[in-house]
Amino acid sequence: MTAAAVQTSAQPAEPDMFGEQPSGAQPHEGLIFELHGTMAAAAEVRVKMPRDGIHARPVLCMEVRPAHGGRGRTLHAEQVYPENGREAAEAKAAILKKGVPVTLLTSLKDMRTILPHVQAVELTSSN
Repeated sequence: MTAAAVQTSAQPAEPDMFGEQPSGAQPHEGLIFELHGTMAAAAEVRVKMPRDGIHARPVLCMEVRPAHGGRGRTLHAEQVYPENGREAAEAKAAILKKGVPVTLLTSLKDMRTILPHVQAVELTSSN
């Protein structure tokens, strides 16, 4: 579906949504996931609160259709900006319209998978 690459010298472009601003050079933990696709809808900027509950941050929210193996599915992706980055996030959202080809790079460290159409939940024995 996508290609993965290890980039040990790459630095995060933005701070971790729930962490503090990075101080100095920090290597990525784990693999970097590279996804090629097309914007399934125009990007939006939203505001989210980190754990401290004090400093809201702008978040660029995207729905992306993978170029290979997506079979009509979309992925939700978010890029967190610093508190004062609303203008930069809005500028990026303005160019990320439906149909625009994109490449996303992300760490797999905090990746979540959401299953929105679970049809049944079965209890299993813990032998």
